[in-house]
Formats: sequence, C-alpha cells, structure tokens
Amino acid sequence: MKIKEKYKIRKIGTDEVLVCSDATGLDYSRIMVLNPSAAFLLRETEHNSFTPGQWANLLVSRYAIDPEQALRDAEKMIDKLKNEMVLE
Repeated sequence: MKIKEKYKIRKIGTDEVLVCSDATGLDYSRIMVLNPSAAFLLRETEHNSFTPGQWANLLVSRYAIDPEQALRDAEKMIDKLKNEMVLE
C-alpha cells in the first residue's frame, strides 16, 4: 500500500498536516493533523509502497520501542489512513 499521490505533507504553524492537493490546488477542507511519529512515517515512505512491518521497523529504529507495540501502532495508523481513503 502507499499514500495517494494527491496527498502532501505541509507545515502549518507548528503542526505538520496531510492535505489533499490536485490540479486545482490544495484542499484545506481535508486536513489531517499529524503527530511527530505519523509525520516521520509518512515522510520516510513519501509516496512509495510500504507494509505495516516496514513502518514498525522504522518506529523501532527511531523510538527504540517494543517491536510488537510498534506493529500495533503502525497498523492503527494504517487503519486511520484507510478510513480516510488516503491509501491506494
């Protein structure tokens, strides 16, 4: 799976957000505020394919957390992105 090309990470003030952009510009009615770990995962994989396991490995290397917890966190984030129809 991967993030749809029309979604971009932008910085608004001190927040990093995921916004929908297309040929007409940015759609600020579709904004998802990202916590630091979510922004890290999205920036690391940008618009490349990824698996929950790859995201878990990134979380383990960056935050030195338990691999099982990292996988649960990655899967939870993926579920949220699926519900928002951000993934292809």
